Amino acid sequence: MIATDGDWATAGAVRTLSNVGATGGNVHKAGKPFTLSAQAQNASGVLTAQYSGTPTVALTCILAAGCAVANLGTLTFTSTFTGGALNTSSTYDDAGSFTLQLTDTTFAAVDAADSTPALRYIQSAVIIVGRFVPDHFALATSTNGGLYTFGSGSCATRSFTYVGPTVGYKTPPSISVTAQNASNGTTKN
Repeated sequence: MIATDGDWATAGAVRTLSNVGATGGNVHKAGKPFTLSAQAQNASGVLTAQYSGTPTVALTCILAAGCAVANLGTLTFTSTFTGGALNTSSTYDDAGSFTLQLTDTTFAAVDAADSTPALRYIQSAVIIVGRFVPDHFALATSTNGGLYTFGSGSCATRSFTYVGPTVGYKTPPSISVTAQNASNGTTKN
């Protein structure tokens, strides 16, 4: 299994998304599409084209990469294999990196009477997916602030000064910055 993208905002197979570093490496915008690909294989590593299961997905945070367990985002994708392969456009709505593993507990359920779960369950390798970064930032002004007039606090507050003099604030502005995903949802990480 592998996670890839075309660039930091589109799905594709150009770059591998397996970055857990705080800086550098490939990053992808939260909420923008990327590609998940996997193949069902037999013990010899050959594609098993008859597999058409729908495995469940397990995500785990990578704490060193800025993902708190309680803040794990939502991965959205279709996990149905066709002809033994999965190649699907996916989205993840938060910042950070995570591990991903696919597990199918039902495909071989017909053999439940004469086998153990370990023999019946089909699992992928655990892969790292990420690093996701905010798509954009939302700015909100809570206080516009007031400028000093001619650099002096003794003059009345105005919003005018000449070109050249230092501009200072009698009352500083206050702006809040919120990291958001492509759907304007606030990222938790």
